[in-house]
Amino acid sequence: MILNLLLGDFGNILEILIVLLVLGAMSINIVPQQRVFIIERLGKFSRVARPGLTILIPFVDRVAKKLDMRIESIDVTVETITKDKVPTKIMVAVQRYILNDHPEDAYYKQVNPDAQIESYIFDVVRNRVPQLDLDAVFENKDEIASALKKQLTEKKEGEDRVIMSELGFGIATTLVTNIDPDEAVKKAMAEINENKRKAAAAEEKAKAYKVLRNARADADKYQKRASGEGYADKRNAITTGITESDDKLKAAYPTLNDAERTNIILITEYFDMKKDMARGAGRVIFEDGGIKGFADAKNGVMAALFAGEVEADKVIEKIQKEREEQDPGAQEIQKIEGEMRAEEESLMEGAETVQ
Repeated sequence: MILNLLLGDFGNILEILIVLLVLGAMSINIVPQQRVFIIERLGKFSRVARPGLTILIPFVDRVAKKLDMRIESIDVTVETITKDKVPTKIMVAVQRYILNDHPEDAYYKQVNPDAQIESYIFDVVRNRVPQLDLDAVFENKDEIASALKKQLTEKKEGEDRVIMSELGFGIATTLVTNIDPDEAVKKAMAEINENKRKAAAAEEKAKAYKVLRNARADADKYQKRASGEGYADKRNAITTGITESDDKLKAAYPTLNDAERTNIILITEYFDMKKDMARGAGRVIFEDGGIKGFADAKNGVMAALFAGEVEADKVIEKIQKEREEQDPGAQEIQKIEGEMRAEEESLMEGAETVQ
C-alpha cells in the first residue's frame, strides 16, 4: 500500500515536471541578430524584444511580428512619357530600413509600407519626367532620384502628407537605375549616335588630311627652295671657278689679254668635257647615219679641232715667250699644253678611223 502511494506521488511529480518544461519552452525565446520581435500581452502592444534571450508569459504574451532590421531594396518600374512625347520606362530602386528607435511603428502604422513607397515614386516620376525632354531625363536622373528621396523623407510645415519616418521607416538612398525609351526611339538614337561618330571620324580624317597636305606643301616648298639654292650654288661655283682660273692666268701671265685667257679656259673645258663623255656609261648619242650626215659630223669635228688648234697655237706661242720670265707657271702651262695636244691626237685618230 505504501509502495502504491509512493508510485502514485512519483507519477504526479513527473507530470508536473513535464508541464513545467513545456511552459518553460513556451516562455523562452531567442531573438537573432538584426531582428526584433514585437511582443503583445493579451492583444495589446507590450514591448520590443531585442536580439538575445527574452522571456514570455505563456498564454499571456505572444510574438506578434518578427521584423528584419536590415536594409531592403524596393524596385519599381514607372511607365511615363517625356516632354518630347517619347514613351519611357523609369526603373527606380529605393533602399529602406526600419528605424531602430520605434520599430513597432513599422508594424502598427502601415499595413503595406512598400505600396506607400511605390505610390510616392509614381507621383514624383510622373510629375517630373513629362517636364523634360528625353535627353534631359538622362542628364537629370540624379536630380529625379534626389526629388524622390525628398518626397519620401521631408515635408513642409503644415503639409498634410505622411513621410516614411512617421511610419517607422528610414530611406537610405534612392536611385534611378535605368531609363528605357521605346524600342523605335532607341533604334533612332543609335542611328543618330552612329552618324555623329561617323561625322566626327570624317572630321578627324579631314583634319589629318589637311595636316598631311600642309606638311607635303611645306616639304615641296623646302625641296624647291633647296633645289633652287643648289642650282644657284652650282652656278656660283662655276662662275667662281672660271673667275679664279682667269685670275690665276692673269697673275701668271699678265701679257695675255681677256680673249686669250678665255680661249685657254674654254679649250681646257672642252677637252675635259670630251674626257667625261668618254667615261660616261649608259648614254646614247643619236646622229645622222647617212653619208652626208656622217661627212657633216666629220667636217664639223675637224673644223672645230682645227680652229681650236689655231687658237691654242696662238696662246701657246705667247706662253712660251713668257715661260722663261715666269718660271713658276711654266710647268703648269706645259701640262695644259700636253693634255691639249693629246686630246687633239686622240680626236684626230678617231676621225680618221671613222672616215
